[in-house]
Order: sequence, then C-alpha cells, then structure tokens
Amino acid sequence: DAKLIAAAGAWCGLADLPWIIFWSAVFGLLVALAGAVRSGRLSARAQIPFGPCIAAAFWVGWLLPGLPAWLTMLLGG
Repeated sequence: DAKLIAAAGAWCGLADLPWIIFWSAVFGLLVALAGAVRSGRLSARAQIPFGPCIAAAFWVGWLLPGLPAWLTMLLGG
C-alpha cells in the first residue's frame, strides 16, 4: 500500500496526493458498507484489502487531474 501511494504521488504530483488518500478511504468505506449490506452484518474484525481502493482513487486522480482544485474551489477553500 505504501508503494502504491508513493507511485500515486510520483505520477499525479504531491498536490493531488491528499485527495487520492481521502478518496481511497471513501472507496474503502463504501466497500465495507457494501459488504455489510450484502452479508447482513457489520463486523469490526472484517478485513478489507486497501490496495484496490488506493488503485481506484489513483486512477480517478490520474484521469481527472483538475478535480482536487475544482473540489477545493467548490468547498470554499
């Protein structure tokens, strides 16, 4: 996971890296929620691979490089 985040920072730039980490966490939460809905229970001991979530956020950050600046402007930052 650390190497994938380092690759994301090298590829997309350091300015996009906090957004990539944020969106990977959001994707991870969505995966956990989908798993809980599917199985009918939510467990704190459920293990979810984080690499695919990082890869998805990395891919979105690479395809839409202006998205972090647009979101910052939209949120009033």
